[in-house]
Amino acid sequence: MTKSVWETLSAINVNDHTEKKNGLTYLSWAWAWGVLKQHYPTAQFQKHITEQGLPYFKDEQGFAYVAVSVTVEDQTHTEVFPVLDFRNKAVQNPDSFAVNSALQRCLAKAISYHGLGHY
Repeated sequence: MTKSVWETLSAINVNDHTEKKNGLTYLSWAWAWGVLKQHYPTAQFQKHITEQGLPYFKDEQGFAYVAVSVTVEDQTHTEVFPVLDFRNKAVQNPDSFAVNSALQRCLAKAISYHGLGHY
């Protein structure tokens, strides 16, 4: 019997590939994407773009969010993630570096919904 995507990815121990920053533990988006593609070469992701062509959305208070979808086989998971500053506080009117960082964190989180990091 073939293992499900969840069974395959959740069995992978990511401890040796995490990083600590400001007291929090992160899994590198690059490592997460690499492992996903090793097991599922046809996996894809999409960074959602607004009608204005921006890679982030704003709420009524001006706080910014990004959204990324990851598709593995026939299942897509979408994550919405706030744009944060270096102290992990939500920001208004983000700069491009903050948006890019949020997109990559969002990608890693969307991959985790498929099982990576849930060992």
